[in-house]
Amino acid sequence: MVGYMSKLQKFKRLAFYYFRAYSDSKGINNNAGDNRVIVHVQTPLKFRFYYRLIYILTLAGYKVFIYLPSNKAFYDLAKMDGGLDLLPPMKLITRIPKWFHSAVYCSDQQDQLWNKDWQKKIYIELDLEKPSNNVFNPIFIPFSVHDYIHRCFWKERKELLVNPKNIRMFFSGAYLGYTGMDISSFLGKMERQEIIETYRNHPNTITVTNQNQLDEILSGPPSTKYYWVDSDQFRVPGSQWLKVLSHVEVFLCPPGVVNVMCYNANEAMAMGAIPLINYPEWFHPHLTDRENSFVFSNKEEFVEYLDQISEYSKHDLSSMKKNILNYFDLYQSDDFILRKMKNYENCQAISFIMNVEQEKLKDLSLESIAISPE
Repeated sequence: MVGYMSKLQKFKRLAFYYFRAYSDSKGINNNAGDNRVIVHVQTPLKFRFYYRLIYILTLAGYKVFIYLPSNKAFYDLAKMDGGLDLLPPMKLITRIPKWFHSAVYCSDQQDQLWNKDWQKKIYIELDLEKPSNNVFNPIFIPFSVHDYIHRCFWKERKELLVNPKNIRMFFSGAYLGYTGMDISSFLGKMERQEIIETYRNHPNTITVTNQNQLDEILSGPPSTKYYWVDSDQFRVPGSQWLKVLSHVEVFLCPPGVVNVMCYNANEAMAMGAIPLINYPEWFHPHLTDRENSFVFSNKEEFVEYLDQISEYSKHDLSSMKKNILNYFDLYQSDDFILRKMKNYENCQAISFIMNVEQEKLKDLSLESIAISPE
């Protein structure tokens, strides 16, 4: 039944997108004005990455036109796990308008359309194993927070940052089945399931199983205990997620399953929670051990940190909190992206590097753009 409803929803989306594109395309050549960008992404993306791209372009002041030249293009949009109604304002078009020479072209393919005489070009780089010296004018689009959190609750961030840091360490999220993947075999990293099993069985860790227990922890006095939310019994509501993170001093950041990068790391950093993490090189620039993060590379180092972090002074952790908030503002925030884009205002072509789900971990090297150079 669930599969049937999902297919029905996608069919409804598809029909609506066709109708909307027909309507939007009728007057396209009369749509004059500056700062127009035609987006033509030919690689199927998950909604959260598509949302991130359209949001950044809108934030930069562009009026977005999504180019859909084929049935496949419509279908790729319809099968995403989110609808276009969740995106910032944009239009759907089925043909390139006459005013293309005064517009920006944004695509993940350098094809015949790319070679037209556009005002400016933005190339979406999705090949994360490509050597960094093969990319022109790169702008790294940070992995950011989850699109749902960003759309619905991000506006609460600044006022939540004043909350007291009364939780020493915290983790909530799925973990079962996150093992036996390329993250271990090709990158040599400890995987999520092993990390969480080790963490939840540590003698200083307390299991959280319901909302009342979580509320008591959030409103309680400062504690050096660690907390793990058993997602089989209880899930932290999305509406409370940033609030919870605002109370956390250290957040455990295990890798994902297909991609090393995971949203909870960025969400934690944004709320001033210091990441305990084993993939610092995936951030641009790298996170720094004991300055803005706690970095481990194997189980022994991880357990050592679990034994030590409860003993850290509030003063030391407060200093690291300031460092990670400063790092987020400098390199992960929307302001960072806008500053970078402003640097390339006069360039004819730039590359947006999207840190998407990477299914070819075995092809990564120290020179790959997924791993930033120091």
